[in-house]
Amino acid sequence: MKHLLAAFTLSALIICAAVPAQAQQNGSYPAVKALLLTPGHAQTYFFSVASPLTASLQNTHLLALATVGAGTLTIRIGAATDPGEYANFVYGAAGMIGIQPVLRWAYNAETISISQAVGDAAAGFLLTGILLDNELPVYPMIMSVVVSLL
Repeated sequence: MKHLLAAFTLSALIICAAVPAQAQQNGSYPAVKALLLTPGHAQTYFFSVASPLTASLQNTHLLALATVGAGTLTIRIGAATDPGEYANFVYGAAGMIGIQPVLRWAYNAETISISQAVGDAAAGFLLTGILLDNELPVYPMIMSVVVSLL
């Protein structure tokens, strides 16, 4: 129970820190997404990234999530738009699910896939952003996220 409380507290602190970035982001895609999942449910959503993290650390997306019910939590993150001809980029996700650290990265059209068993209640967060590019991608880049608990 202490780990769950610590994860919820950490997620709340990160969300509060990211709210100013969301207010500064132009467009209709949020910089912060909070989800509560129960077994048998999934959520798909999109977010935009205006430039790589080398240009501004505010170009991140925060997913804060909580689960109620045991199962396997699966998160898939990928590019939803074509970055443009000859464009290359590397994007990554870092955070925690419960007390398990998560660090993944992918190149261009590859998908970041995270799968982890969770207990009756769990919480976590993921920060996602484009780590670097060859200066040819067309921004803003639209990314997709699919989160499910089965």
